Amino acid sequence: MRAAWLAPLLCLATACGGGGASRSDAPRGPRVDLGRASADAAALVNEIYGDLRRGYLDGLQNVTAPAVLVLGPGGEVFTDRTAVVLAMGRGFPRKKHKLRSRGLEVVAAPGGKSARVTDSLDLDGQRLRLSAVLVSEDGIWTVAALHLSRPVADALPTATASAPAGKPQLPPATGAAADLAELVRTWSKPGAVLDQFAPRDDIQLFGPGARDSAAGPRAIARWWKKNRQSAPMAPTPFNAGLTPDGALGWVAADIQVDGSPERHFAIFIRKGKSYRLLVSHAATR
Repeated sequence: MRAAWLAPLLCLATACGGGGASRSDAPRGPRVDLGRASADAAALVNEIYGDLRRGYLDGLQNVTAPAVLVLGPGGEVFTDRTAVVLAMGRGFPRKKHKLRSRGLEVVAAPGGKSARVTDSLDLDGQRLRLSAVLVSEDGIWTVAALHLSRPVADALPTATASAPAGKPQLPPATGAAADLAELVRTWSKPGAVLDQFAPRDDIQLFGPGARDSAAGPRAIARWWKKNRQSAPMAPTPFNAGLTPDGALGWVAADIQVDGSPERHFAIFIRKGKSYRLLVSHAATR
């Protein structure tokens, strides 16, 4: 079960790229129904969660982006789908599994060609948190980037947790992707992260603890001011990217909070010529 945590990623990719892709692809042009796109994508995710419960894992290779970024709860880092699929094949048995989704949210970005996903899962007795960026090209939805974490109360002991084989360096980035990485580097300033959140009701925060979860501006502000306002952070981004439509972007970074190492996955949404924080997902390393 070492790689069982990969299941939500691949099932999520399947859900968004399966036989019903035409239903999840939002209409072209200015009349995109974002509510419809979000609802359809969520329905497909739930459908594939059902497949996961039955242990159905076929067809995964073609529905994950070739250069997908995957951050695992044990410090694992994958940057291509072949490695992800191989790990999934080795670690996830083809049998029935117990999966419960406790808070699935799928929100399409303007234009309907990208979306963010957040969820809290129970998988075979393991509590997991999920955040991801999805993209749609030619009517097919795939996973572009994903972070899966285990809350501190459920974290593996240090002695048994697997270390990453090697963390990839930040790839050459230009334009908005490079700007996103620079935004994350400013997090060393107290309150900088909180100031970057978009003024939207659907913003989401996952912290490292079992109870560290908040949604919406007021709840996130309360959590951040209580837990992070004065905490020094030393962000080191190692991956950044944008969706093809530029509506969403992400940054993966390692940070230090009061001397404790954390891994952070941030999802940004474009607003005019700038980007604002949409999801903040931190986990212990």
